[in-house]
Amino acid sequence: RNNKFHTRLLEFDYTGNIKNDLVFENANTSILGFKVVDDGTGYIFNTIKRPISNKVDSVYIFKSNYTGSILWSATYLPEDSANYLALYDTDITLFSQDQVSVVGKYIYVDKNSPFPNEKSFLVRFSTSGQFFYKDYYPEIRRHLFGFKSDPYQVTNLIHMTCGNGKDGFSVTSFIDTIISIPGKEWASRHALIINLDENNQVINHSIIENYIDALFPLDIQKTNNNDILY
Repeated sequence: RNNKFHTRLLEFDYTGNIKNDLVFENANTSILGFKVVDDGTGYIFNTIKRPISNKVDSVYIFKSNYTGSILWSATYLPEDSANYLALYDTDITLFSQDQVSVVGKYIYVDKNSPFPNEKSFLVRFSTSGQFFYKDYYPEIRRHLFGFKSDPYQVTNLIHMTCGNGKDGFSVTSFIDTIISIPGKEWASRHALIINLDENNQVINHSIIENYIDALFPLDIQKTNNNDILY
């Protein structure tokens, strides 16, 4: 419709009848909806906003009540001075203590480099729209792989999905490793799970080397005994 994308929510009852049909749109802007959570007072949407006038995307998070009225909204740009394009899906997780997290990845374009760089971001906020943690990473990569014999010094770390844990949360990611030898260069992709506490500090991480070539989000689930399904 008018060369724009809109986010539409369809809610069904258990027999398949439509209970709610809501459409969200902005003037001269596309809203590409990905995921939504229900916190008991309304819907929190995780989307991407794309102005028609240019191709730069931003993460767009908003909450509506059950009739479709928007209660609050926020546009998130991980680096204010960057020109970037959001890539694929971003994930959203609702936590028990009025906390919501969004993770995803974007392309960062450095004007001094002909090649774009993919980075990941993590945002945490309350269900009332108060943001209390925003960051993008390579910081977490340096924290994880800062030892002298680091084989992953030349990597992109890309967050894909987030799942809540008992004392914090887990993030599934992948990393690209650039390996160079005389006359040859290639990239290897590794699956990665990072466990963080409630203060966003890394508890531990696990790498599955040379395992996956993922473009879309890698889902994560907690089992009843607190194991992780990846």
